[in-house]
Parts: sequence; structure tokens; C-alpha cells
Amino acid sequence: MACAFLLLLCDSWPVAYGRMMVERLHTYDVLRMEVRAEGGSGGLSVDCLLTVRIERPGPVRLLLSGRVEDLAATRGDAAVPCTFGAGGCEAVARRLAPEGADIPFLLALAPDPPLAAGDEATFRLRYLWKPAGWSYAGRDRVQTHLNPFWLPAMADERFDAVVTVPAAGQALGPGRRTRDGDAWRFESTSPVQVVALVVGRFEVHGRGAIELLVPPGADVEAAEILADAERVLATLTEWYGPAAPETLRIAIEPDPRPAASYCTDAFIVLNRAHLPAALGRSRWLALLAHECAHLWWGHRVATPVLGQGGTWLREGLAQYSGIEVAGALLGAETRRDLWRSQVRAYLGRADLRRKGPLIFANEATLRDATYLDDPLVPYVRGALVFRLMEHRRGAEAFRGDLRRWAGDAPTRFAAWDDFPGDRALMDYYAATTRLPDVTYAVEGGRLTLRCADPAWPGGRVPVRVGGRDVLVEVRGGEGSAVMPEGANGAIEIDPERIWLDPRK
Repeated sequence: MACAFLLLLCDSWPVAYGRMMVERLHTYDVLRMEVRAEGGSGGLSVDCLLTVRIERPGPVRLLLSGRVEDLAATRGDAAVPCTFGAGGCEAVARRLAPEGADIPFLLALAPDPPLAAGDEATFRLRYLWKPAGWSYAGRDRVQTHLNPFWLPAMADERFDAVVTVPAAGQALGPGRRTRDGDAWRFESTSPVQVVALVVGRFEVHGRGAIELLVPPGADVEAAEILADAERVLATLTEWYGPAAPETLRIAIEPDPRPAASYCTDAFIVLNRAHLPAALGRSRWLALLAHECAHLWWGHRVATPVLGQGGTWLREGLAQYSGIEVAGALLGAETRRDLWRSQVRAYLGRADLRRKGPLIFANEATLRDATYLDDPLVPYVRGALVFRLMEHRRGAEAFRGDLRRWAGDAPTRFAAWDDFPGDRALMDYYAATTRLPDVTYAVEGGRLTLRCADPAWPGGRVPVRVGGRDVLVEVRGGEGSAVMPEGANGAIEIDPERIWLDPRK
């Protein structure tokens, strides 16, 4: 019993810890962040003005996600007492985390007199930051997130940002970019979620409204990437309406790093391990289209509160869009292969166990799923849910629904309830990460399927009987079909085909 409890604790602590952190952080709204950052050999020197509006009285807690030294906090001319969380769940997390993991911890600011609900306050925070997994080096080369305060995938905070960074080379940041003496200055054109910064010396290649920034010495086929980006953006715009900025900048990372490619505001950063030569044609186009799709899904449309699907909506829609665009550009066979790889990735998760036709997964919900739970949930399972919706609605109609939804929310968050999907599917697949547990029986020459979960909205389930395909319409937890004449072979329920194409 003790061993089972310990295993359960090790499996569930990241989700519980994440939810606890969010609850403790959600005492205020972030309104604005003004930051000046300068790279150096010892770390990133940060001078930050953070403006918040208080929702619940108490200390202003910031979730630090990297090493911070020489911290000084002030409000106006007065110093603000600050303490670091060192006990409770933070201590447990450090004991259970893998060696070398960068565990977030809390910084609490306690101004005197205390702030009341509705008050707005601006704090000045100066510190030396050493973010794990991101590079920092002088004024020629910096690549980092300038926001160590909260995990945006969890809290989904959005704020207006102004960023200034002294740089001898090119600089990419979130928003309108101007030269300010020896520094680059960025001002967000819409609320941002995280301040991602890339500074380096680049060779600039252009094609229409797209700029590609390549570090000297990088082995990159610039013309190929630009042509692919142009085709991808044209397809996404045709499907979902205009969203691309006047100029989209795509930067190849200046330094190798242990992080994925990403999109923020009007620029995309590509990990060198994610270029066409490394990924192959189909996976490369799907990844490029995924990042470009964030110009629609994630930067214009997302839900702002943990528990309302923000992460899986934007990542699932971007993943779905990436595969669909790659399929549109390369053909139906590529599309089928990419979708099958998604299903295999999801079914290959370590916590999935198969017992005959039964499929189990953990009980963490999509609505609460974050990167602390399992990246395959918001990305892969989210994409598969949208794939099912497309099948039921029809591709053109579903894309039309998405186009109208994005158009209704160009500069604000869209509510979960506004999403134009099948409500039964949305409610079921947002409530669990399980696949439906389907069993079968042969009775009087009929094949009967039953699902133990009556909330499953059902659909047409393809079953292979002795090498022949039989479609069974399952509604209300049960469905049946006539057994093929003379069929006496094994009965197989292929979960990949339930997900990929319930109508075939």
C-alpha cells in the first residue's frame, strides 16, 4: 500500500503543484511590464517595472522560473520587503523532481501598507537572472524569455509590454520595433503572454512580407524556407482569414538550446534541429505551419483562465492546422501518415495500458492539462479532437466555423463556450484524457459494441472481422451490425481508425 501511494504521489505531484501555484498566484491581474535587459557573461541584468491590479488582498506572489540573484524590490521610493518560498509544496517538489530540474518557487512582495482589492500598484524589480535552458551572452547574442515570473502555459496572463535591450546586432521581440540609440525597443501591439527575445548577428533574406534571419555559418537553404513559409501563410489565410502581420520575421536560433521552436507575436524562432534537412519534408511543413498557425490560434484566440482549455485550444488548433496544411501542400497520403503518427504518439504514452480492446489513460482533464501534466495532451490529443470535429462537421464547414470564430475575437480572448465545435464532443473530450473504452460481443449473428462511459458521444466505429471491415453506429453507449456472412476470424477494434476516420 505504501509503495502504491508513493507511486501515485510521484505521478500526480506536478499537476497538483501546478494547480496550487496558480491558485496562489491568481490574486492580481498583470496590466503592464516595462523591462530593460542587458546580456552579460554572468547572466541577464534585468530592470523591470511591473504594474498589477489587486483582486484579493495579500502579498503579491510571483512565480520565479529561473535563478535570480541580487534582487531589489521597490515601490516608488520605498523598499518593498520580499521573501522566497522555501517550505511546504516547494520543498516537496524539489525532493521529488529529477536531478537538475529547475523547480519554480514563489517570491512574495509585501508592501506596507497592504494593498486592497481594486488597487493598482507598480513595483520596480532589479536582479541578475540566469534562466535555465536559455542562452545569454553580451550584446551580440542573447536568446531568452524575459519573464521569469509565472508559467504562462498555466496562468495564461496577458499584459502590455515595453522591452528595451542594448544590442549590437539584430533583435526580435514582441511587438512594434524601433531603434533607440544603441538599443532596440519593442512595444506590444496587443497583450502578450511572455516576452521572448532573440538578439544576434543575422544574414537577412526576404520574400514578400517574410524576412528570414540566418546566423552566419548556419547551413540553411534560405530560399526553400521562404518559399515554404509563403505557401503555408497563403493556405492558412485562405482557410481562416487574414491574421499575418505586415512583416513576419523568422529567425534561425543563434545558439543551439534545449527548447522547441516557437512563435510569439510577429516572429517565429526555429530550433536548428527542426529544419527541413533534419525533419524531412512532411514533418518540416507541419511544424512550420504549426508555428505560423499561432498567428491565429494563441495570439488572437485563447482562453485566459486555467480550467477553461486555453492551452489545449491554442496548441491543439495549431497542431491540427499544421497537419492539415502539410497535407494540403503534399497530398492525401502525407496527411494520413501525419495523422497516424499523432495517434501512435498518443497511444504510446507511458501511462497508457492496453488490455485487448480496452484502452486506458490517466484521468487528468484536458481543461486542466498543462505542460506540467503531459505535452502530448494539449498538442496531440487536442489535435485529434479537432480532427474528429472536422469529420463530423465536414472540412469546409468546420474551417468556416473557425474563420468566423477567429474573426469575432481579433484582439481579445474568446470564451470556451463560444468555440464553434460539437458541444457533446467538446464536453466529453475536455473532461478526460481517456480514449473511449469499447468492448464487443457476438450475439445471434450480430456484432454488438458497448462503451462503459455513457457520456461518450459515440460515432461510427470501424471493426475488422476476419479481414473484413464492418461499421458499427454507436449511440447512447451501444450499437450493433450484422456479422459478415462466413466471417469467423479474429475481431479487432483499431483505436487509430476510430480517431482518424470515424466515417470510413
